[in-house]
Amino acid sequence: MARIELNGLSKRFGDVTAVERLDLVIEDGTFTALLGPSGCGKTTTMNMIAGLETPSEGELRFDGSDVTRLPAGERNVGFVFQSYAIFTHLSAFENIAFGLRVRDVPSDEIVEEVHNVARLLQLGGVLERSVKELSVNDLQKVAIGRSMVVKPDIFLLDEPFSNLDAAFRTYMRAELKRLQRELGQTMVYVTHDQVEAMSMAERIAIMNNGELQQYGSPDEVYNAPVNRFVAEFVGSLTMNFLPARIGAVDGRPAVLLAGAPGAAIELPAVQMAGGPDGALTFGIRPEHVEVVDATTGRHDLRGEVRLIEPLGPRTVVHVGDGERELRVVVRPSDEPRIGDCVGVRFERSRIHLFDDATGRTLGGDHG
Repeated sequence: MARIELNGLSKRFGDVTAVERLDLVIEDGTFTALLGPSGCGKTTTMNMIAGLETPSEGELRFDGSDVTRLPAGERNVGFVFQSYAIFTHLSAFENIAFGLRVRDVPSDEIVEEVHNVARLLQLGGVLERSVKELSVNDLQKVAIGRSMVVKPDIFLLDEPFSNLDAAFRTYMRAELKRLQRELGQTMVYVTHDQVEAMSMAERIAIMNNGELQQYGSPDEVYNAPVNRFVAEFVGSLTMNFLPARIGAVDGRPAVLLAGAPGAAIELPAVQMAGGPDGALTFGIRPEHVEVVDATTGRHDLRGEVRLIEPLGPRTVVHVGDGERELRVVVRPSDEPRIGDCVGVRFERSRIHLFDDATGRTLGGDHG
């Protein structure tokens, strides 16, 4: 196993900077996801860890030892690609055994190790079959098994489940998480799918335009995003964003929602003024908004129910007032009807404020 340190790591391809001065520490034995949109630098980062790309600047260390220019074959790193990269003329057994054979491991030990991996991956019934006969799901298991059997210090996975069907993808997420905990390996997983990252990883490094945006636990990146990009990228339902500004109500600091006279939300801990005129962006997740009776005066905004999306155990209600639209999560039993006039109320401790110029989160605890 290994602790990975990336110190000021950069990678340029001609005039294009793929990764810019990345500082990151991945602790020994942890499951870390590199998350971000296509082109954000996450795969380039993984390739530098693997030794497939040489950094333009910076330093890479495994357990304190400088491996920045160490050849890939000397790093004891396992790599699983999206495209499987298996030998189609060999059986499943021989594909898994390949790394052991090139290391001249004795035959009886190879048999034992391959069967141990096959048991963990539930591949026992297909070991003697040609991989040409296997399903896409089993092909990915074989690819994982081939890297796993050589017991690498670091296990790197580059979007390995993107070709799998939805049901098996969900199953493999749980299986990989179980395997990582059982083996205690340092795993780094590249994905653009925030559901994968949130459901599997202990720590998530969110990247955009080659730069690290935030590094933290799933709870931290979801509930305490450091900027608007993270807030918008993380979450199966996109956060609601409304234009606003810092103002006052009876001499007390408050957030005033643009275009909504009387919509003032007192937040005593707000200490920053936003833009030149106090302008900022107000954000709140759909599950932190409540639909209430529009006639009681307990609401922050009111509007018309324009769309209802039933999603099994929850329903997403779209409420609009002509200038804005909010998504609100409700229980199916509390579902309003299309055309109803309803009020919405925001959970004060779950409000996020973002500087319009920088996108950075403003203020402190709004509870």
